[in-house]
Amino acid sequence: MPVILLNFTQSALDKIKVPTKEEKIIQFRDTKERNLLLIISYTGFRRFYLVINIGGRYYKIKIGTSPDLTVKEARKKVMKLKKDIANGINPMDERRKINKERREKRNKRLGLQTELTFGQVHGKYAEYSRIYHPKSWKKTYLTVKSYTVPFYHKDISKVTVEDIQKLFDEKTEKKYYVTANDILTKLNPIFNKAIEWGLIDKNPVHGIKRHRQESRSRYVTNEEMRRLMAVLKEKENSQLTESQKRAERLGKIFTFISLFTAARKSNVLGMRWDEISISEKIWCIPKTKTKSGKTLYIGLADALITILKYLKQETNSEWVLPSPRDNSKHWSNEAIQCAWDKIRRKARIPDVTIHDLRRTFATWSINNGEELRTIAEILGHSRISTTAEIYTKISIEKVKAATNKVVNNILTVIMLILN
Repeated sequence: MPVILLNFTQSALDKIKVPTKEEKIIQFRDTKERNLLLIISYTGFRRFYLVINIGGRYYKIKIGTSPDLTVKEARKKVMKLKKDIANGINPMDERRKINKERREKRNKRLGLQTELTFGQVHGKYAEYSRIYHPKSWKKTYLTVKSYTVPFYHKDISKVTVEDIQKLFDEKTEKKYYVTANDILTKLNPIFNKAIEWGLIDKNPVHGIKRHRQESRSRYVTNEEMRRLMAVLKEKENSQLTESQKRAERLGKIFTFISLFTAARKSNVLGMRWDEISISEKIWCIPKTKTKSGKTLYIGLADALITILKYLKQETNSEWVLPSPRDNSKHWSNEAIQCAWDKIRRKARIPDVTIHDLRRTFATWSINNGEELRTIAEILGHSRISTTAEIYTKISIEKVKAATNKVVNNILTVIMLILN
């Protein structure tokens, strides 16, 4: 978020409009007192901060709210705090000491444990997360637990920046840059919540610089598509057992569905027959299963309808891709990953992931001349991007037409192989 330079006067501050909900906040720095910052949130709160570097660490210290504190008073406070810092007094240390004493008195009065370990706080956060993130909380809980073994039973107030930095550096040394960043991403809200609960005063994740990451741009090229389609069109190996044939067949169908709908892996695995209208050629994914929390309508191309009709005759399960062992359940993540590994190895595209099939559809759509907002609707994105045009609703007919167009384009590759 950029910081706007402004000569702070009461009249100038009064003229500033509150940011929109999408903008969240706007920040202004005083040109007269450069360490004075004003942050205005979309809710209307206006807070003054001292921003300063102390011992190599960046601090943002709240000094009051506007208009309770005038510009003159805010500048005066900043000058006093800067003088204290120059004399070796860190105002944050004093605040932490006061807050710690308050916590200890409160806990003693309520008969609560004075100190909680990181593990105990993590467990408490998991209970909160289970309510607000029902789909992902358990996986996140187990991941964090595996990351934080070195300090899991340590008092949370004693977990330091150095503890977090050590975890980050260990993953970085092994070139696990995404995992290193993921550690910070997952720990940050836990410590923020601990601050909110009055358990600690500062977040040890703050100040650790993340690795820069470029968005993955891998997709299946034209030549690779030829090889992939050749593998998907291969006849069954007669030497395989029936269960192996079934698994291989499901793997190919999964790939076709993923490639022809651009749906996420979890949605394809959880695809149910009662979500599909063969006659209308529409797949309706309920909002409880989408990332955006909104019902998603996906147009089904004619080629995919043919595959689904064939599959419908073969199964009596509620799932489009039922488990070979128990058709009351859908195919598992592990099973599809195993099947996809075999397919991509045969097609000589070992670095292509299942999610890259979704990106492939989008890339081929763009190359096919489709509008960005049409592609955004197909992919289920709530917005195109900050640099693209604003997301707008389009008709399902346009989505179906666009889907058919791309799939037919892909199918020409198959025809070239067959000919």
